[in-house]
Amino acid sequence: MKTLFNHVLLAYDGSPDSQKALQIAEGIVKQSDARLYLVFVEGHDPYNHPTPYDNEALNDPEKNIPNKSQMNSYDDGERLADRVMEQAKSEVSKDIDVRFDVLTGPPERRIIQYSEENDIDLIVIGNRGLGGLKRIVMGSISHKVSNDAHCPVLVTK
Repeated sequence: MKTLFNHVLLAYDGSPDSQKALQIAEGIVKQSDARLYLVFVEGHDPYNHPTPYDNEALNDPEKNIPNKSQMNSYDDGERLADRVMEQAKSEVSKDIDVRFDVLTGPPERRIIQYSEENDIDLIVIGNRGLGGLKRIVMGSISHKVSNDAHCPVLVTK
């Protein structure tokens, strides 16, 4: 029996939207017996923490994600990517085939490039509502990915 999806990419940033996307991606992967590719994309400079999206999870002390002031501090020597990926590894079901990767560069371009390089059948990404002028100027990553990807994109809320 041919499955619909063999390779599912999840763009994960630790936000509540990406945590919901993880749950959905896991369900798809389990039903399809597919491989999950979980990626985090950091900004252009791998040693300079990216500016986060306006997101309450980034300022929640109960989360493993540092708040904005911690992200600008190099005292702990730990990159944001390391923290987010550790969080992801702790949340992913142990019974699925998953590959974790940290990408560097413009998120929408790197997600699309990675999906092409890894023969991805489906991209799952959380919707991050920036709202207002910020969204008009920057555009949303999920919107850009869904418009430019070579495969289907599932945007979760």
